[in-house]
Amino acid sequence: MSAQFCCVRIGSGCRSPMVFVNERMICRPIGATRAALPVTWVLHDGKAGMASQALGLAEATGFPFIEKRLEIRHPWKCLPPRLWFLPLAAARASGTPLSPPWPDLLIGCGRNTAMLALAVRRANNGRTVAAQIQDPGVGRDEFDLLVVPEHDGLRGPRVIVTRGAVHRVTASRLAAERARFPDLAALQRPILSVLIGGANRAYGLTLRKLGEIADAIAGVIRTQGGSALVTPSRRTGAAGIAILRDRLQNLPAAIWEGRGENPYFAYL
Repeated sequence: MSAQFCCVRIGSGCRSPMVFVNERMICRPIGATRAALPVTWVLHDGKAGMASQALGLAEATGFPFIEKRLEIRHPWKCLPPRLWFLPLAAARASGTPLSPPWPDLLIGCGRNTAMLALAVRRANNGRTVAAQIQDPGVGRDEFDLLVVPEHDGLRGPRVIVTRGAVHRVTASRLAAERARFPDLAALQRPILSVLIGGANRAYGLTLRKLGEIADAIAGVIRTQGGSALVTPSRRTGAAGIAILRDRLQNLPAAIWEGRGENPYFAYL
């Protein structure tokens, strides 16, 4: 689900912007005492899925923002976030500590950012508006806004429920990305775009299953014509990519193997 469900209004004599969803105010005013627009931080742990959601929501606000990619340190890396002591010492953001001046608005995604977001909010005496994507697992009542997928089952007056993940897909971004990969325009139509993930703690994706997926893609191309654009994820692994490459060789198929710029948006 696109983050464009979030409409942020600025102006009309209001020095402190407020966040509206479907004409309903769901965030208290965001202080902007240091500048005309609120200072905004975006926290994520570097995982593509987490970063995409946090950045998607930040981009939808229209505010300029500072992206902070977190590096969790030892011994906190070995502990669940809810047990982190001195959470502001638990991570560095792009090599620098999380330190003042604190932001007016903080957007995070995933449990690795939740304790840090709350720590920043507390350090700023509650003046930072904290918006968290996904169930934080801790301090739910302290966040100003929670954006959670429907399957998390979390509900409440400050909770916005989405049918899928918040993302960065917009018509303008798709057009711009297509222009950056002009070779894709020459591919035979129709084009089959395939996004492949991998195993995680809840689900498995075996090499055998990947082979079946590759054979199904090949079957579609052989019977219906056209081309295939395949992009794996970091969880697909080298062995999985090798299977895709082997099964789709000699067919009009492009497989991004993790080198160079990711054509994900151009594929879409």
